Amino acid sequence: MPKLLVLGLDGATWSIIEPLVNDGNLPNFKTLTDEGVRGNLESTIPPVTGPSWVSFATGLSPGKTGVFDFLVRERGSVNLTPISSRTIKGRAFWDILSSEQFRVGVFNFPMLYPPYETDGFMVSGAGSPDPSNITFPKKLKGELDNVTDGYELMVDYHNEKYDSETLFLEDLNRVLSKKSQALHYLATEKSWDMLLAVLSCTDWLQHLMWKHIDDSHPYHGHIESKTYLQEFVKVWERIDEILGRLLDALEDANVFIVSDHGFGPQQGCFYLNTWLEKEGFLFRKHVAGANMRTGVRRVAKKILAPLISIPLLKRGMKKFDTQVTVADQVDFERSKAFALGHSIPFGAIYLNVEGREPHGFIEEKTRYREVKDEITRKLVAVDQEVDTRLEATIFDPKRIYEGNMLDLAPDILFTMNDWKCVIVKSFTDHVYEDKPYSNRHTGSHRMDGIFLAYGPDIKVGREITNARIYDVAPTILHLFNRKIPATMDGKVLMSIFNENSSCAKRKPKYVAADPAVEDLRKKIRKLKRTKRI
Repeated sequence: MPKLLVLGLDGATWSIIEPLVNDGNLPNFKTLTDEGVRGNLESTIPPVTGPSWVSFATGLSPGKTGVFDFLVRERGSVNLTPISSRTIKGRAFWDILSSEQFRVGVFNFPMLYPPYETDGFMVSGAGSPDPSNITFPKKLKGELDNVTDGYELMVDYHNEKYDSETLFLEDLNRVLSKKSQALHYLATEKSWDMLLAVLSCTDWLQHLMWKHIDDSHPYHGHIESKTYLQEFVKVWERIDEILGRLLDALEDANVFIVSDHGFGPQQGCFYLNTWLEKEGFLFRKHVAGANMRTGVRRVAKKILAPLISIPLLKRGMKKFDTQVTVADQVDFERSKAFALGHSIPFGAIYLNVEGREPHGFIEEKTRYREVKDEITRKLVAVDQEVDTRLEATIFDPKRIYEGNMLDLAPDILFTMNDWKCVIVKSFTDHVYEDKPYSNRHTGSHRMDGIFLAYGPDIKVGREITNARIYDVAPTILHLFNRKIPATMDGKVLMSIFNENSSCAKRKPKYVAADPAVEDLRKKIRKLKRTKRI
């Protein structure tokens, strides 16, 4: 059975790759698109790195994972906590393969912290709070340091120092070089049957530098952007070289290339909590109390500032600051609805439901639908309030998803202008600003990522339609002739396999969960809900 290499390119989109292929900049991508199967890969709603990579790994929708963002809500609380490897451990396709004696390698997968034991190796990616503890086995970290002259995890493009694109590109290219060296070492020196590697630099690059590749962007500078466009292309050429080097080293392997979501220009900031307050759905606490608590927060931050360089404390301080800000300002005893500190690509509104929220008073059987419909109607008509075109697209999680984790979902998910406008949760004196979120956030996520397959079991020169991110996990399990849990929301992409391959000749093996195992999982979930474990 051929090996399988799965290369994840965070935020990769055909709108970038295809023109570069046509211009001759990406010869290895051209080989795969000409001699393999390609198509769009629909992301999760919302198209955010957290839920989309979790759904990619598990084949499960957010309704079954409970993951709608990088942060997940704690039951019975307004607190948000970061997702981690514990979110998907035991359910990812690599766990299933590992349990059946396949050697697996997982490299640089976002939020996969802490790393855990597997039949192979694991390297955590972006979102890891402790860069010294990112590998299984532990000694692998030292090997990567030796290979790369000091392995590095990520580049935080949000950092104000990256208003200098020159500095950003310098750091990005250095980190990308180390990722490339580490990946090649793992691919050629370690034993594996399936190797998954994710490169997040494509996402960081496009967030910060979209203004330079799009001459209609408000922050586009026709002279300087011409130079930075060339640097943007050079990064993608380096990605292509990394791919080519892997293809040369793994001649007989099947290859999947996927992205968690697509990309496009970012323009506009909608201030959700400000809007909820303006419409009478949200009330803030008395100014004096809020100011006092804000002062306490500032003092606490000043005291803790010398310790913030410690990664775990740095993450904890960010969580503290976000949660105290929400608790400071929102009067939960009077507010019908509110937004918590979710990330900005999407809007998430929670209703203050009786019995579910700490101070809930909206009766679920009587007033819930009335309040929800009122908010939805006003969101759809929001363009009448601002001096620009704003089009809200509303999603009801309970209608688009199913699963036993839907109680963690916001009551309303929405986007403005097809994901182009970001949704900010902080309070301001205005509802909308017609500008990008920052000079370092000029591109934003879109629904359609990429899917590309190539190798001895794959058809030649075909396109695939209607592929979703949930489909990748069951397709990989079928490729290895493994049983596929019937709980998975995805389907096997049978149309990608060439007619003479064993994958095309056999039917997928869907199996129901073992009742005893499922009962144990339910008990564990109940214990977690009641905070007994």
